[in-house]
Amino acid sequence: MLGLSHYHGDYFGRKAGLTLLGLLLNLLGAQLPGLMGVPLYLDNIGTFFVVALVGVIPGMAVGYLGNLFYSFQDPEWLYWGLFCVIMAWLAGRAADEGRFTRLSDMLRLVPVIVLFTGLLGEIFSWLLSGLGYYEDGIAAYASAVGSFLGVELPLARIIARCGIEALDKSLVLAAAWVAVQLARQVWPELKAAHFRKKLSPLRRRMVLLITASAGVTGMAVFLLACHTHYYMLELAVQATGGWGGFKDTLAFGGGLFSAMLGAEICIVAFSVSYIDWTLVEPVRKMTDAMRNFVGDRGEQHGKYEDAGPVTGLRIETHDELQTLQAAMAVTASDVVDYLAALNLKIEEIRQLHTNIISTIADIIESRDVTTGTHVKRTSAYAGIIALQLLKEGRYTDVITDDFVRDIQVAAPLHDVGKICIPDAVLSKPGKLTSEEFAAMKRHTTLGREIVRRARESLGEGEYLEMAQDLAAYHHEWWNGRGYPEGLKEQEIPLSARIMAVADVYDALTTVRPYKRAFTPEEARGLIMLEEKGTHFDPVVVDAFVHAFDLIEKVRRQTEAE
Repeated sequence: MLGLSHYHGDYFGRKAGLTLLGLLLNLLGAQLPGLMGVPLYLDNIGTFFVVALVGVIPGMAVGYLGNLFYSFQDPEWLYWGLFCVIMAWLAGRAADEGRFTRLSDMLRLVPVIVLFTGLLGEIFSWLLSGLGYYEDGIAAYASAVGSFLGVELPLARIIARCGIEALDKSLVLAAAWVAVQLARQVWPELKAAHFRKKLSPLRRRMVLLITASAGVTGMAVFLLACHTHYYMLELAVQATGGWGGFKDTLAFGGGLFSAMLGAEICIVAFSVSYIDWTLVEPVRKMTDAMRNFVGDRGEQHGKYEDAGPVTGLRIETHDELQTLQAAMAVTASDVVDYLAALNLKIEEIRQLHTNIISTIADIIESRDVTTGTHVKRTSAYAGIIALQLLKEGRYTDVITDDFVRDIQVAAPLHDVGKICIPDAVLSKPGKLTSEEFAAMKRHTTLGREIVRRARESLGEGEYLEMAQDLAAYHHEWWNGRGYPEGLKEQEIPLSARIMAVADVYDALTTVRPYKRAFTPEEARGLIMLEEKGTHFDPVVVDAFVHAFDLIEKVRRQTEAE
């Protein structure tokens, strides 16, 4: 059938088989009351069974078709088909809320169903009998209830019908629940939530629209039937005083309205199911595929990387939908190819920027060998400390994998301002004078300006922004006594606080013209005990101590080189 080839045969066949099984349960259940001689119906076991496992629309169809079958024996069965459709709809709402998993939850549906089949059913029965009462399965019990409670016949019939309906629907729901459990034992895949689909918003709107149209059509048929029937009985009206003919007409029109409305809702069920198979389901599949391809807003990774969900989707409706899906597949493949090439170019540009930074670091090293090797080691130390903070879950609002990568790339520029410091100051073998130290401190602001101009030329980038912070603030102190701006605590960028620990540790463990090299243990003790909370961020110091062995390994490797 056109539009159905995209369904797996087993899936579609099993749903069709369950629907036919539900119809059979309805037909068999309706036979039991006559065999047992009880005033029950038991004709909707299959309806609830299908609603629970397949869906509300097939359940509505099963409920009506069962009554249609028995109407060949008794036409009044056809009139009551509308109530079976209403029960299926109520059960479908309950199933969508997850109330068909336990028997106790299913039985909570009984009062709601009794309200429709009991109270409204008695009103409908009164209408079908021509605004009177006739002998049926309720009459004897209604008489007994009236005598026992001392109430009039109308109220007694309502009470009797509601009581019988409550017992009947409790037994029917219990039997349906047992049937559902047995079916799930035979076919475990029926436990999967995707087997029974809720009505999607689009399907729900279609159901409401088509059902409303069916209601209007049914009302038109009702009015036309009443008008025609009343006209045909016009002569009989004179003989009966007028009222009897009208009652017959009302009964005929009411029955016809119920039968027509039930039939139209049944047609709606099949129509919506077919539309679902040929339109809604393919659209849903394409929507889900594109959502998986595009990803959620704000995602940083995994977007547009794999066109498989789109290109691998099979839509074989042989119409505009299939053409649309093919165009989507081509577009998705082109996007993946384009972004792959774009990412390659971005990586090349990133590598170019890294090489430029390395070249600048080499220039610094050519002026001062100590500073050059210092740049390499501190870059590694900063990356290790940042990674340790990430592992420990500290400063999670700032530190990410990208942060760790960027600080390793940007760290070589933290002393870039020393390019502008005179050789006499930069390479002085002794202690600096106050004027020389003031000149040396300017390397922070000079470095910031150099990186700022580089950002204007190379474009914005996370690592260049970080490099600017590193160059400017790696001599700031946690207690606010550093330079160039006297920032303190959280005012200092985290990258600069990390760089400060790496910078000082390397300075302590290497020989300088004005001091000897501290042992690693001495340097660690100085940073951890004497400078923690004054010069350095305590959290960063803790991460440094926890990663100390790895930092020492890098230091020894650098010395060996």
